[in-house]
Amino acid sequence: MGTRQLRILPYTGERAYQYYIDGLKVNGKRQRLFFKDEKSAKAKLKVFTPKQLANLLAAAGPSLLPALALQAFAGLRTAEVLRLEWSDVDLVRGIVTVAAHKSKTARRRLIPIAQNLAEWLRPYAQMSGPVYSTKTRNYHADIEALRSSIGLSTWPNNGLRHSFASYHLAKHQNAPQLALEMGHSTPRMIFENYREVVAPAEAERYWTTGQTILPTTLSGSRRPYEPLFL
Repeated sequence: MGTRQLRILPYTGERAYQYYIDGLKVNGKRQRLFFKDEKSAKAKLKVFTPKQLANLLAAAGPSLLPALALQAFAGLRTAEVLRLEWSDVDLVRGIVTVAAHKSKTARRRLIPIAQNLAEWLRPYAQMSGPVYSTKTRNYHADIEALRSSIGLSTWPNNGLRHSFASYHLAKHQNAPQLALEMGHSTPRMIFENYREVVAPAEAERYWTTGQTILPTTLSGSRRPYEPLFL
């Protein structure tokens, strides 16, 4: 008797069932299917609520704010955003370019700029040089100071990137597109980690976190924005 082969599908629920109905085969034969337990991965995943994110952006200084916004609304990793230059952010075309040498996966990717991200970045349109203009070694100290200033008990590990993925999937329901934007080779990890982490209603609030501009310059001691839900 031959060894029975099992396949783990990259999808769950109705999508996985459709894969079975369509005739997923190994060596020409239908196989039994089983699904990787998603609960353990999701239990460890923590995201920011729309209100928490709005508070973060309201309290962030001018040098820190664009780095936070790009992680929250474009899904960049911290290391990637710290390598990013303003020349990589094209507000006219609406694209953020993460070059291969700046990407964790060493693969170039293009990320669409969401409408609310464009609003956060528009005051920086004429900027040049690094997106995070302060010395890189100061970043985590700035994050800790920001966390403390708004009374946030903990900063979730990779919280901004995880928030981007969770709210993006809840709103757009497009795992392959999200995988491309995050730099994953397949949608499998997207489904395993981010499916149904947040509700669609919360996703709508997240993606309408916008801003108004206060009469303050970027070089001033006070940041020039107040967040609002568009």
